[in-house]
Amino acid sequence: MNETTRQALEASIAHWRTAAEVKAPGEAPFGCANCALCRLFRPVDCDGCPVAARSGRLTCAGTPYGEAIIEHHRWIFDPEDALAEAAYRAAARREIEFLESLREPGEP
Repeated sequence: MNETTRQALEASIAHWRTAAEVKAPGEAPFGCANCALCRLFRPVDCDGCPVAARSGRLTCAGTPYGEAIIEHHRWIFDPEDALAEAAYRAAARREIEFLESLREPGEP
């Protein structure tokens, strides 16, 4: 993985760590504009993105991202629903773990 990609991956991991800890659902920014990997690779159909390389699919399909988005929407629908909030946070943690698994061996 080249340095630019590594930095984008680390920025995406940091983004998800922040998103997993938001106090209210409206504070969690999603979408390509908020993802360093998307900003780098989405304009070229995800070519070179480590997420697409692992999943074999475009736009983070087949990764924990989809579940995190679904759970986030549930939490937005009912911000007082503790179960929806917990489900979102768990899904966000799975996304973090997935992204961390994309690091090359020997990286922290």
